[in-house]
Amino acid sequence: MSAAELVRDIHWHGAEVTIDGDDLKLTATQPLPAELLNKLRTHKAELLAYLTANLADTTAGCNP
Repeated sequence: MSAAELVRDIHWHGAEVTIDGDDLKLTATQPLPAELLNKLRTHKAELLAYLTANLADTTAGCNP
């Protein structure tokens, strides 16, 4: 499973995942399935890299 697919699944379950330092921050309106939480733990490094890259992409065009 790719990081993009995992983020899509998180959103599908009504949750958001963001970066908090070297950790992931998960905000959900209801508990996520155990299988999805296990995938988050297993793919933490890939998710951090994916979210960091996407954050850099969205802020690259911003002028201070």
